[in-house]
Order: sequence, then structure tokens, then C-alpha cells
Amino acid sequence: MAAWAVAVVAAAGPVAPTHDVRAAAPPGRPNVLLLPMDDARTGQTFAMPKALAWLSDNGKLFGEHGLPEKFMPYLQAERVPLPISWPGHIPAGSDRRLAANLDITPTVLAAAGLTPSFQVDGRDLLAPGDRRALLTEYWRDPANGAGIPSWASTVVPGRYRYTEIYDDAFTVTDREYYDLARDPWQLTNPLQDGSTRPALAAALARQRTCTGRDCP
Repeated sequence: MAAWAVAVVAAAGPVAPTHDVRAAAPPGRPNVLLLPMDDARTGQTFAMPKALAWLSDNGKLFGEHGLPEKFMPYLQAERVPLPISWPGHIPAGSDRRLAANLDITPTVLAAAGLTPSFQVDGRDLLAPGDRRALLTEYWRDPANGAGIPSWASTVVPGRYRYTEIYDDAFTVTDREYYDLARDPWQLTNPLQDGSTRPALAAALARQRTCTGRDCP
């Protein structure tokens, strides 16, 4: 399982990353580093971080839904914590807002005082506001198992999850819908009879082509 640390470090301090600096800051601004936790544990030295975020790959399923892997859209394989530390700026405690890995970039750029010159997906987690839904997608990769198809899924935590399964031409071959208020373990799919949810299908199509901070 991959694990990563994102650090915002003072520009004047020593920087010796084992991976490229992803955002070289102008003079007087912090640097932003992305490094694997495996490398971070090997004695590499860094300036004292201003802010630090830890993020992990999603976890494997251990028999849930009859699957031994993590490449299908079920919450048990998706929920991971996202610890962020910034002494003096973020108080100790927990934040129950829905977040995603694409929020790391705008959050780190905001912490570093950097303004991107390009469109950034995701949201600055240091700012107020919440996302209502989250889009997750997977493109078939034979290296992960030939039987795992491409899919796209939209989830509103505590309410519902809608998923479309695609063939290699991205034609819908199957659909799944779960009422997460009544079925939080995603066990009963009422669309097994071939029925559809046109409004949710349209919402998913919009989300898949959306860009910017207001996208799920």
C-alpha cells in the first residue's frame, strides 16, 4: 500500500527530498514537497515543516462483497483518514467533512501562499465549505486483474451511491444503486432487474466532465 507525505517547508531551510519538488516557490515563499513515507522513514532530512499532510492509498477488501482486492466502488475500500498538521493554524481535533486526495493540491498551495496559474480541481480544506458528493472512477488495468472493469461512481455519504460499469468502449453494461441510509454496507442493488436511474445517470455524466473546485 502506498503512503505519501506532503510537506510545506520554509524556503530558507535545507531541503533534501528523494523525489522532485513539485512546486518551487519564489524567494521568501515556502517549498512544497511530495515524498513517499517509505523514503521519509530512511533518515532523509528536511527543514521543519510549516504544515504536513499524510495520505494513503485506499485499502484492500478482505472478503467484503466476495472480493480480495480494492478496485471496485465499495466504501470499505475507500475510506481512509487524512491527517493534516499545521501548528498555530489548525487546532487539534477532527473534521467530519468529506475530503478527497484531489483536495491536497489546493490545500497545500494555499498553505504555501502560492496561486496556481492553471485550473485546479479539488478544494482548499483550510477554507470553509463542504462538498456534497464525491466522484470516483476506475479504468480497467489488466495488471490489477483482467476481470475488473472500468467504472464511474457518485456517492453522497449517508444518502446514496450510484455506479455505472463499462466495457472497453465505455458502453454501460451494468448499474448499481445503494440507499446508504438503509443499506450502508451496499448489499442490496435494486437495479439488478435492469432498471435505471436517469437523473443519477445524468448527474454522473456531468461530474465526469466537470473541472474546478465546485466539482465533486
